[in-house]
Amino acid sequence: MSFTLSIWSLILLIGCIQALLVAGVAMFKKPGHQTSQYILIGLLLIFAVILFDHSLRLSELYLVFPYGLYISDALWYLISPLIWLYLITRVENRSLQFRDAWHFIPYVFFLFMYRHLPFLPYGQKIEILEQYQQNDFHYSTTVDIFIGIMMLQIQAYLWYSYRFLNRYIRNFKKNASGNEIQALIGIKWIIFTFAFYFLLEFSFSSIKGLFDIPNQFTENWSLVMWTLFLIVLAFKMIQHPAYFFKKIRPVSRKQEGGPVEDLERKLIHCMEAERPYLDKDLTLPQLAGLIQTSSHHLSYLLNGKMNTSFYRFVNTYRVRDVAQKLKAGEHRQLSIFGLAQGSGFKSKASFYSFFKKEFGMTPKAYISELEQ
Repeated sequence: MSFTLSIWSLILLIGCIQALLVAGVAMFKKPGHQTSQYILIGLLLIFAVILFDHSLRLSELYLVFPYGLYISDALWYLISPLIWLYLITRVENRSLQFRDAWHFIPYVFFLFMYRHLPFLPYGQKIEILEQYQQNDFHYSTTVDIFIGIMMLQIQAYLWYSYRFLNRYIRNFKKNASGNEIQALIGIKWIIFTFAFYFLLEFSFSSIKGLFDIPNQFTENWSLVMWTLFLIVLAFKMIQHPAYFFKKIRPVSRKQEGGPVEDLERKLIHCMEAERPYLDKDLTLPQLAGLIQTSSHHLSYLLNGKMNTSFYRFVNTYRVRDVAQKLKAGEHRQLSIFGLAQGSGFKSKASFYSFFKKEFGMTPKAYISELEQ
């Protein structure tokens, strides 16, 4: 059997395959939060079905898959509720609950209303498709209302999700770790992009009748944008997997070690009084234990508030300790790197690099300046 595959259909098939590949990656990725990961996989599979269905409508590909036509119409009503449930289960670190079932009421209703479409006889599906391709087919008022409800539902959920994330980030930015904040910001902008696209889609669909723009033209470009969105989503998933898979741990307004300022004072006092940096094998969890907080909170303090990293923070204390030894003349009894090892450095290259960053000169130049 020979058939013609249009460029529009080919693009949508690429989008369908892309959605399936991304779903496969998500399926075999080590779960951060299991429930939200399953919801994400479900969303991607829905995108794949929608794009496959519409790719059949835009070419003669339906001759090969005749019963694939009109199988996705009710699925549109699942998109925005699933995006919201993905977001809320991940951010609140919880599973689906019975009260979440009401989000699926519109889908169940429209699944009932569209129940005949997937099971229409092959000939009747073809007849509807050909009428539509010739621009002779017009939706009934009821179907127009259904489509309007679907677009409003998507807009309401997506913009509410965007505002929810904005509030969440604002409330927890002072207490959550830098990595978790970046993951939340990444999700927020993905949702914003999706919401903005649907706003344009809804606006364009509302005015296309005024300019007599064919339905096919608008729907073709609309679904092409879906394909581009999925390609970008796949790229982001590879570039920043934490945006999609990292578990988000909400924190309270007060941290375990007290307010951020108190925790910072506690950290500096510990570094100066107990000098834990002298331990060559000091780790972030060990230092967090010394000031009675979690690694999560200490990481946020260093990265988010003090604008440094654990590695840079500790080595700054180490090079200052070496500088004190040089001022005391201890380099006359021991090599410079020997002093550095006593201050907690393992690597000669790391020591010289940090010393030059801190003092703007090499240790030998520093000694010469001291002697002058």
